[in-house]
Amino acid sequence: MIMEYVWWELAPGEPDIGQLQAQLEQVDLAAWQRIDALLAKYWIMSEAPPRWGAAMVWRDEKPDLMTLPLNAAAEAIGRLPDVRLRFTVAASCLNESIITPLASLFNQEETCTTMSS
Repeated sequence: MIMEYVWWELAPGEPDIGQLQAQLEQVDLAAWQRIDALLAKYWIMSEAPPRWGAAMVWRDEKPDLMTLPLNAAAEAIGRLPDVRLRFTVAASCLNESIITPLASLFNQEETCTTMSS
């Protein structure tokens, strides 16, 4: 499992947090939902300092960029992100409040696990 963090340090004259947040449309979000290798994507923001980005959890390796949906933030901002960090996940644990409604799908041992390297 791979975790990736990407963000822009927004400068004066670039789209602000409100503009970037407003561009997130259900159609764009649904396009990311159909990417099989993607376990989760979170769009993240910070008002001070102004930052916009995403945190993504990939099942295995990230697919080729050409196969992914349009990066609307990169289009709006007009440049590559300032920061791109990639980590291999060493362990994971699901919160009990998430597990309870899905209890029949999991064995107790499967809710927290270390990852093979």
